[in-house]
Amino acid sequence: MRKVKAFVSHLLISMLLVLVVLVILDGYNPAMGFLNSNVAKVFYIALCVVGLFTAVSLAWQEDHY
Repeated sequence: MRKVKAFVSHLLISMLLVLVVLVILDGYNPAMGFLNSNVAKVFYIALCVVGLFTAVSLAWQEDHY
């Protein structure tokens, strides 16, 4: 379980960095529509799921140690 938590936390960091890059690129060229595509919507949902899993696992870890 420890390896899963480490993997998910690193995945969350990577996904957040990708989101920051997309926001910056969309700011420079809004005509590209990086944040308005269907792929971005799927990415947002995946980011929320991974973030929720990370938060729940951290809360569960604090309650049980």
